Amino acid sequence: MHHSTGMGWLLVSLMAIGVLPCQAEEYALVRLDTMVAMEDGVQLNTTVFTPDAPIPTGGWPAIIYIHGLGGSKAIRPTEALAQHGYATLAYTVRGQGRGRNGAPSEGVSTVWGPREVKDLKAMIAWFKSSQPVHPDRVGITGRSQGGIHSWMAVAHNLGVAAAVPQNFTAGSIATINRSIHKNMVGIFRARFVDSTLAAKGRHRILGYSYDGLKRDFSKDRDLHSRLKNKDVPTMIHFAWEDGWGVPNNVIRDFQLLKGPKKLYLGTGGNGSASVRSEAQFRDAWTQRWFDRWLKGQKNSIEKEPPVEIALLDSWEHFQMSDFPPPKVKKKFFFISHSDEAMLADDVSTQPDSLTLQHAFNKDFTLTDLYQAGAPLRGENGVLTHFSFASQIYESDELASDMLLVGIPRVSLFVGGEALFYQINLRLWDLDPETNRQRLISRMTYLVERENHKPGDPIIVEMAAVGYRAQAGHLIRLEISNLDMDWHTEKQDWRRLWALPLFEPGDITFYTGPQKPANLELPVYSPSKVKSMNILIIGGTRYMGRIAVQNLLDRGDHVTVFSRGNTRPEWWDRITHIPGDHTDAESFTSQLKGKTFDAVLDTQAFKKEDVELAHQTFEGHVGRYLMVSTGSVYLDNKLDFATHCPFKESDVDWSNLDYTYPEGEDPYGVGKRHCEKWLQENSTLPYTVVRIPAIMGWDDPTGRMWWWIQRALDGKGVVLPLEHHAPFRTLYSGDAAENFVRAIDAPEAANQIYHNAMEEVLTPKRWVDLIWQAAGHEPDITYIPNDILQKELEAYSPPLCRPIPYIHDLSRAKQDFSFSTTPVEEWVHTTVAWYRDQYEGQDAKGYQNRSRELELANKWTQSFQNLISDFQSS
Repeated sequence: MHHSTGMGWLLVSLMAIGVLPCQAEEYALVRLDTMVAMEDGVQLNTTVFTPDAPIPTGGWPAIIYIHGLGGSKAIRPTEALAQHGYATLAYTVRGQGRGRNGAPSEGVSTVWGPREVKDLKAMIAWFKSSQPVHPDRVGITGRSQGGIHSWMAVAHNLGVAAAVPQNFTAGSIATINRSIHKNMVGIFRARFVDSTLAAKGRHRILGYSYDGLKRDFSKDRDLHSRLKNKDVPTMIHFAWEDGWGVPNNVIRDFQLLKGPKKLYLGTGGNGSASVRSEAQFRDAWTQRWFDRWLKGQKNSIEKEPPVEIALLDSWEHFQMSDFPPPKVKKKFFFISHSDEAMLADDVSTQPDSLTLQHAFNKDFTLTDLYQAGAPLRGENGVLTHFSFASQIYESDELASDMLLVGIPRVSLFVGGEALFYQINLRLWDLDPETNRQRLISRMTYLVERENHKPGDPIIVEMAAVGYRAQAGHLIRLEISNLDMDWHTEKQDWRRLWALPLFEPGDITFYTGPQKPANLELPVYSPSKVKSMNILIIGGTRYMGRIAVQNLLDRGDHVTVFSRGNTRPEWWDRITHIPGDHTDAESFTSQLKGKTFDAVLDTQAFKKEDVELAHQTFEGHVGRYLMVSTGSVYLDNKLDFATHCPFKESDVDWSNLDYTYPEGEDPYGVGKRHCEKWLQENSTLPYTVVRIPAIMGWDDPTGRMWWWIQRALDGKGVVLPLEHHAPFRTLYSGDAAENFVRAIDAPEAANQIYHNAMEEVLTPKRWVDLIWQAAGHEPDITYIPNDILQKELEAYSPPLCRPIPYIHDLSRAKQDFSFSTTPVEEWVHTTVAWYRDQYEGQDAKGYQNRSRELELANKWTQSFQNLISDFQSS
């Protein structure tokens, strides 16, 4: 990876390789303006440019360019692309167009919905069949609405050979952490939007119905879940300060893609700064991408690092293999207000709390806001009707520059009396000499009392950032009741991002040693990362399969020791050593004497397994990571009710022997034996990672499918009445990623860690997430467990427990770059995988599904009769 200050290096290098647009050969063009009819009779205003030159064999390589929301067909960029030897097409999306560049297109817009997908498919087919274009060399690009159309072409397999989505995510932007996006008001008020869609949207906004808006608007417009393993060469452009969304969403889009891909993060988004040098870079990068995949030019762009970022303000460039970068470190600032509001290096020794009030003019309603179109400024601006309350925490002056590259997170312990309340976070860089502050990240988070107990932790993932905070500056964290970028005494400049809440109430923030509220910053050191030589024992299914892919993607050499019965998509990229870990002689003969930087052992289940690994690898391996389990705590080894959260050190294994007590789970006992032996005997540097029940796609245990199959049939679910305790689980992708991070961290040698998701769930929250991702309303019937066992025989919904099961994650967060994907994100992706790709057997007990539903109906009716009897007595 490389970096440099300034932009001179960029312009010089672009001119050297001849990719600046002004350097390319320019063609005279032939222009065609026409109306193209869709299958429903609606005609779209269309322009085609073709080079005025002999048609190449097979036809011209071609590009479709789509305009922004509410605009008209983009003539200038489409013409510029054609001058480089492409046939190009621009059309005005149905219902849009303001008289520029010809008449508006007919029809009404459904705002990048299924109707627009059909139109795009039809336009691609028309372009290929009616114009002299090569049918296998058609690309697509565009900004904002054009970006989402580019994602449509990739996600729906519309026959494009390359795509460059700009300034838009493949996921829906209707909501931000369960807060409604301010821009939705403008969308549903727009004259070109379908009236039925607008009426539904208005109804959902006025009811502040996140779930309804997600169901009505987001479901058919969320392309993210369709991206997994898509292999269309895709280059993504996105801005740190895009007014429609945050980089986090396109980062997840990028990570799902299987084929050649690039990601640019910098400027050029909706409402972000316009920087000429960055615009030149993006245009040149786009040109090279299309030249490679549509013209077949050998310009080697696919061999260059896949991620390019430009830091805010300085526009200093960095190249990296992934984003966030694999080697990012975490810097923690602990939030304290015991003496004064501050960001401290250590947690406050005294517990304390702070309360912010949320109040507003009750004569001003959400209906007023909607009708006014959410104006921001002026005497009658929306925010003038609210009482603004905020708390600012500042660090000491930075001793040296801090390069922030990645995703900041804030851990808070909060409570509130309202049914729901909004927490708004802003992260600033403050120059104390000039008192100038620069907003570098933000996020809105809605807390619902139904799913959150006062004082419980929440982890808020802020917008990804690329920024250099200079020595002598301060880091400033602001927490407020309203979403505003800036506030002064006059409040003379403000930009609303999410709709404010029309729900009064107080928000209390807790700090102290038992509630270590903190700000986590990603600090990047752009040094050359040495590739590693890593052995995976097992690794062909589930977490191991993902871990291997992650290691390969960052450039490591991977050897897999397995029987070879399962051969994932990366099989040709690894070294395979055939063998069975239960055959000690084969294991030793195949592996003894081989040198590895690290070994990831997913197959150690008893003491003899780790003994064998130690004898085989001693002196030849830099780190041995053993995957352990939360089952080591079971069988009354830990009282979870009094240890919440429970720490790695809450149980001492030293007084255990190596026997298998009768009645105890041999799996958990065997893992305890492995840990005990490593702690007492290993001369190999080791790391033990204890994980809970892992959830995700392709789960061989069937636990995730147990829930999803029931959600997909659209019916309800039965839960044991007593088994409603909160818990943490872990996504398979996060488990794999954090195995790798633990291997990388020197601090993790000879340590034991919990790895679990950061959000604490309840069975109700879990059901809500899965059923909503499946497109259905959750319907839970609670029945006493003894009745369930009598009626349904060993009925046991995974993750449902009578006692809390909440891991303490502080050690992993402190020692290595531990992080997890937001639960809504991975549940949505996982449900989509099972719906679209799973071809296995029914879930456990699903053959009794009709009996489950009959019991639920019987119990509900009996309960209603009981209530009626009481009411009438």
